[in-house]
Parts: sequence; C-alpha cells; structure tokens
Amino acid sequence: MRDGATLGHVLTGAIERYDTTPQPALGGLAPLQMATLLASDWFSPDSGVSINQKLIFDETQHVRLMQLARELLAFVRDEGPLRVTSRGAFDRATVARAMAQLGLEADFPELEGRPRKVTNEEDCLELRKLRTLLEGTELIVNRKGLVLAKRGYDVMRPERAGALYTELFLGYFADPVLLPDIGDAPEVMLQVLPLAVWRLSQYAIEWIDGQDLAWLCWPMTAEDAPLARFDAPDGNPEFGFTTYSFLLNPLTDLGLLECRELLHGTPQFRNEFRLSPLFHRSFQFHV
Repeated sequence: MRDGATLGHVLTGAIERYDTTPQPALGGLAPLQMATLLASDWFSPDSGVSINQKLIFDETQHVRLMQLARELLAFVRDEGPLRVTSRGAFDRATVARAMAQLGLEADFPELEGRPRKVTNEEDCLELRKLRTLLEGTELIVNRKGLVLAKRGYDVMRPERAGALYTELFLGYFADPVLLPDIGDAPEVMLQVLPLAVWRLSQYAIEWIDGQDLAWLCWPMTAEDAPLARFDAPDGNPEFGFTTYSFLLNPLTDLGLLECRELLHGTPQFRNEFRLSPLFHRSFQFHV
C-alpha cells in the first residue's frame, strides 16, 4: 500500500508540474493557463479573460461603432416599428432615412457610372452591420417591425456605456453574419477569442505587422493553429488575410486596436497594429 501511495504521489506531482510548466508548443503558456483562457466566460471573477462592464461613456465615445450603435438605437426608438424585408433587412424607405440620420453613404454611390437611384441595405455595409449586430444582441427586436427592446433602452443611457460596449464586443464575434463566410472559421474564432486577446496583450504593445500577428496570435504549430487551414502561409501571398478578417479588423472596429498603413497601397492585412488605450481598460487577465 505504501508503494502504491508513493507512486500515486509521484504521478500527481508529475502531472501538476506538467500542468504548470510553460510549453513551447503552447507559445510559452502552461497547459493549465491555456485551459483557463479557453474556458473564459468573460464575466466571472476567475475567468481567464474578463471584460470591463464598467467602462464610462468618455472612454468609449470616440469609437465609431459605439457612436453609430447609439444613434441607430435612438433612430429605432423614435421611428419604430420599422418595416423590414422578407429577409429581415431594412426596407428601402427605412434605409434612406437611417442613412441620412446616421450620416452614412452607400459603398458605391454610382452604378455603371450613374448615380444610384435606390439604395438597399446591402448597398451600405456599415448600416447592415449595425442592424445585424443590434438585432443579434436583441437590443432591437422584430415586433411586426423592428422596435427597441427593453434592454436597448437600458444600454442607451450614458452611465451604461460599459454594458453597451460589452454587448457589441461579444455580439460581433458571436454572429457569423458579421464575419466572412469561410467554412466553420467563425465558430473556431469564437472558441479561441480569449486566447487571441491574451496573445495580443503580449505582442501588440508596439506597432507590429499584421502578418506577424497572424502567427503570434496562435501559439501552436502551423498545422494546429486555429485558422491555419484557412490562412496557410506556404506560397500564399495573402497569408494573414483570415486573421485580419476574423480578429484584427473587428478589434479595430471596436476601438481596441489602432491601425496604420505600412506603405501606401499595402493590403489591409499587411497594415501595422498596436493596442489602444481602450484595450488596456477593457480586459483583465487571470492566468
């Protein structure tokens, strides 16, 4: 019995040492740290990554996505119920009024060299993104037309800016409509988002090339990286595009990353990125 107990003690000690020892294959994280990050729920005190729901209005008002979300919530409150098409998009009359209210323009104001006579929601991707995001987070709901939900009224208040920001952050990555349609990449991205946010906190303190971030965000070998099968580097001049589309661009939209053009005409996924002051205020890490 003593030998068995001793063996059990040795094995337990070996497992504990492995779980708490940084592993090169995990990008320097210990297995226990990796498991903690991947199990993050964003809210509980012991979550690997938690989001600050108490951000104040002044900290978020410069983020264009926040500004437009608040304006669209007010528009729906004042103008609703708003008619939608059979596909759930704003109808043309609503699109015209919403674009005027929010100061938006069609992505291509001219069609075949002539001014566009009518504009559908899909012709203004920024409006489509906003409506999809607010409906996906159930801040606006369809009640024989889109109206402001009770939660929508709540998060519009300036003192609830942190709650609205949290809704936009989690909603952006939870809604596959807002991300490119590339297989199951949106689902994969949502699963590894806490890990990616932590990796950014380590590697994007100073300006860094987007392609470099495409690897540094994923601390695994090329074959095992979460988005590797969509973003393989070998012979691919657009390596980094998927990571840009699913991570860097959304976080820039949310004001969590700053972006600058490396050279004029450089593809967006080759821009340089660094953490914004809002990033440091938005997240706490417990790993």
